[in-house]
Amino acid sequence: MRDLVRHLAAGFRDLGVDVDDRVGILAHTRMEWALSDFALLAAGGVVTTVYTSSSERQVSYLLSDPGATGVVVENADLLRRVLAVEDDLDLEFVVVMDDVADGSGMAGVVRDRDDVFTLGDVHARGVEAFDETAYWERVNGRDPEDLASLIYTSGTTGQPKGVRLTHANFKSNVDQCYRRFGPRPDKGETPTIGPRSVALSYLPLAHVFERLAGHFMMFAAGATVAYAESPDTLREDFGLVQPTTATSVPRVYEKLYDAIRGQAADSAVSERIFSWATDVGRRYHETDDPGAVLSAKRRVADRLVFSKVRDALGGEVDFLISGGGSLSPELCALYHGMGLPILEGYGLTETSPVIAVNPPERPQIGTIGPPVVDIEVDLDTTIGAAGGAKFGGDVG
Repeated sequence: MRDLVRHLAAGFRDLGVDVDDRVGILAHTRMEWALSDFALLAAGGVVTTVYTSSSERQVSYLLSDPGATGVVVENADLLRRVLAVEDDLDLEFVVVMDDVADGSGMAGVVRDRDDVFTLGDVHARGVEAFDETAYWERVNGRDPEDLASLIYTSGTTGQPKGVRLTHANFKSNVDQCYRRFGPRPDKGETPTIGPRSVALSYLPLAHVFERLAGHFMMFAAGATVAYAESPDTLREDFGLVQPTTATSVPRVYEKLYDAIRGQAADSAVSERIFSWATDVGRRYHETDDPGAVLSAKRRVADRLVFSKVRDALGGEVDFLISGGGSLSPELCALYHGMGLPILEGYGLTETSPVIAVNPPERPQIGTIGPPVVDIEVDLDTTIGAAGGAKFGGDVG
């Protein structure tokens, strides 16, 4: 991966990307998204993200507002969406991740235009142009306070607003999260995130939650990152990848549980066994002293139900991370009872984003956990009738 990023960075420089140039990424979560992100940052660029669900009008705004000089798109459909509004933009180049097939109607565009390239073209140019001394001079010459990314969030009024996040913002939050999840001598047998971890990534990397927790932090920890084929294939992808962790939002955990329950309900007997087992698991997890009877029931429930659920998710999950909304405490307790702990957290795009998250060694269901290191949280009762919260500390 290191050489791919270096050569792509050199290729983007060869296309004209200079320090502080804005370049958009418009693609689903996949390996090429990660490679493009790292390469553009290494080239000195500022990455501005666009959701694949964006309309042509939204694409136009999300590329014109930051003054993007280039954009990396996933496929022919998204290339077509960008070209439909290119007259409104000042793009110097467009890069397509996929090889565009002849039947797409876009193959001629890639073949005939001198400002549309494939990611393979960029890599080939970078292999020819790469100079290690120049590469490191450029990387080491960047200031931590230099802008790294513009992430657009829906405002209360008007158009989405671009949140400016620096290299220091991201690095400080990666460090804070690693101190919460990374290995430490005092953690003993507590599961951690490190070189032996395997993460399954499927949330949009255009969102700061997945970009930090499922992307920057995982790679910084030395973890292996696998990418789901699509949000619709999660159960199959869990079984294939056998991840130790994943980040997600409450709605995905709800749908996953519904799918598990639906699979277990092949018969009235199976449905009753599943309901009994999940009730046992919840009560076992919620009590400090389960006693002999409840412990025995839990072992039976694990053998009949929970072990099969864990196996269906690859059999290696240490814990899952939840953010982007409030997770039902009842659902969280059910997952914990099945031996699939969900660690809930909280953050804001402006804080890049993690403010608080439950630690693997002491998770508290129904809470967002304690603040990460060097973050102070204070309730301010003077803001509005219901009060508010103030956050401070090392956010870069």
